[in-house]
Amino acid sequence: MTDQTRTRAEKMSGQKRGVVASETDEVPAKKRGVTVKTVDKWISESDRTMDTSVWLRYEKVDREYIATLKCCVCAEFNEKLRGLRNYNPAFVVGSKNLRASSYKDHAATDMHKRAMLLFKKQSSADVTEYAPITKALYKLDTDAELKVKRKFDIAYLIAKENLAFSKMKPLCELEERHGVDLGQGYKNDQACATFVDYIAKEQQEILVRALTSAKFFSLQADGSMDAGNVENELYLALYFDPRAKDGKVHVRNRFLSVRHPKHGTAEGLFECFQRAVSHVGIVDWEDKLVGFGCDGASVNIAAGGLRGYLEQSVPWVVVFWCLAHRLELSLKDALSGTLFSSIDNMLMRLYYLYNKSPKKCRELEDVVDQLKECLEPMQMPTTGGD
Repeated sequence: MTDQTRTRAEKMSGQKRGVVASETDEVPAKKRGVTVKTVDKWISESDRTMDTSVWLRYEKVDREYIATLKCCVCAEFNEKLRGLRNYNPAFVVGSKNLRASSYKDHAATDMHKRAMLLFKKQSSADVTEYAPITKALYKLDTDAELKVKRKFDIAYLIAKENLAFSKMKPLCELEERHGVDLGQGYKNDQACATFVDYIAKEQQEILVRALTSAKFFSLQADGSMDAGNVENELYLALYFDPRAKDGKVHVRNRFLSVRHPKHGTAEGLFECFQRAVSHVGIVDWEDKLVGFGCDGASVNIAAGGLRGYLEQSVPWVVVFWCLAHRLELSLKDALSGTLFSSIDNMLMRLYYLYNKSPKKCRELEDVVDQLKECLEPMQMPTTGGD
């Protein structure tokens, strides 16, 4: 753990090692056996192997005795850890198990290891500090580098085709069966996730550089539900490349970010928008944003909606209703009450009737085959009496 990382840990928790988080007025008699001096000794002795000076904190019940033990790193990334299988909030809220074995057991949990990895990623600019695979890449010769590039290609294909990371191993085995030398290691789902992570970061850096060099850009947003029935906002960046060498204007429309809005209100959508642009590192968006596209929901285009919040930050921004969506709604309104509405409703009902029932689909195919036989043109006799 670097000195920079340790310094950030101290700032994050608001305390240095040995400085208490809080105090209470009464001293439970059963807690008098564990003193501040004892816990400071634990932190010092375990720091080399567990980095306890970075994450282990305590609350004092008075000036001498300890009330609870806490992990400030797990507390910071608590929202990202809740979905883990063995999630335990004891060291997030404060554990009353004041034994040396309790913090050692916590340090060995998957939850804590994941939190430390997230902390190192956030606090260090050097990826080699938290990614062993990156250390190995620096030591590769030309032949080994080619093998790793092939694995990057496979990982990119998996991500591009929306396949599971577990497909990494069988795809590597298939390539090796075709005579492709992929070398040893980095053929499992964890390696695939690491490869995809670096690919995504590289693409994100390319986009940020392009938006930074662009004089202005527009953003487009739309909401959808994911497989977990969670609402997400998808953001796209629309800009033109000023570095084109052929003298032509090349308009680019690139994926920017996907964020989960905490609330479906105008304020919640604006907060989600701010997180989306700040997540990719765009700090001057208020100076360059000229347009924002969205659907026609009132929470987006109303004066008191997202549009109003954007115009407060960027008075010149043009908020436009998605043309394709607006055209679709216009046609729907124009044809409302006509025969087309009845036909559209009938076709929709037929689709749902047969789409969810394989049995009905087979029966429909049988009916079609029989109709074909009935409707085939009759063979007319030829001239000449044959």
